[in-house]
Amino acid sequence: MKKYLAIVLFLLIVPMAYGQTDDVLTLKHEVARERVMRVKAELQLLEARYREGQQMLKVFEKELAEIEKKLKEQKKLKDK
Repeated sequence: MKKYLAIVLFLLIVPMAYGQTDDVLTLKHEVARERVMRVKAELQLLEARYREGQQMLKVFEKELAEIEKKLKEQKKLKDK
């Protein structure tokens, strides 16, 4: 049991003592690059949704203005 524990500790400590290998750094680099690409894609999606939301807001504001105008006209007719 002590022998296996010593081997496991050796395998864990040696890479830390000598630094990371090129393979590990390459893998970390690829993972980081994929994360950046994913975040950029999410950002583009959010920007597109924001633009769509702004356009919808303009349409709804126009509709609201028209409804308010009609309500005012109806109140004027009612008051007469």
